[in-house]
Amino acid sequence: MKFRYTVIVLAVVIFINSELVHSQKLTGIGLNGGYTVPTGQVQKGFGVEVHADFNEVLKYLFIFPSIAYWQNDFTEGDYSLQRSHFNFGAKFIGYFNRKPKGLYAGIGLYYHFIGNETRNDFTAEITTQNEQKLGFSILAGYLLRFKRFSLFLEPRYSLIHGGYNTFQAYLGFTYYF
Repeated sequence: MKFRYTVIVLAVVIFINSELVHSQKLTGIGLNGGYTVPTGQVQKGFGVEVHADFNEVLKYLFIFPSIAYWQNDFTEGDYSLQRSHFNFGAKFIGYFNRKPKGLYAGIGLYYHFIGNETRNDFTAEITTQNEQKLGFSILAGYLLRFKRFSLFLEPRYSLIHGGYNTFQAYLGFTYYF
């Protein structure tokens, strides 16, 4: 099982280091944040993501490498769970217009580091569990493009191996050089 994850991560690293990606110029950087709503009993939380804009990689295909962090909590009686979540990867999007503005749709491939800390206040027991998971996102959004920056709204659903599926709704901006 770990071998399969290693092969997938190596494929992503090779793609990121490929001539196709390196032939592109970094055109902007940005920040987005918003609500995360995981499946299961964990309550919604807040997430933040930093991304780079490499503009058009292939005709009508744009790549945005990113890193993200979000945290969620759940409390019931003497029991509490705190989940922290860090991931890195890239999203690949296509716009419905010829220029990068307006409606878009895409997919993302991410590697997730998930930390769970459970507390039982009655017994004073604290348990920590860390996991690494591969995830795939389906996303759509709307981009308002201006001369030096853009604003966007992007909902996405992340399918994360092991039952950590999460819905995210982000607002963000990108600054262009």
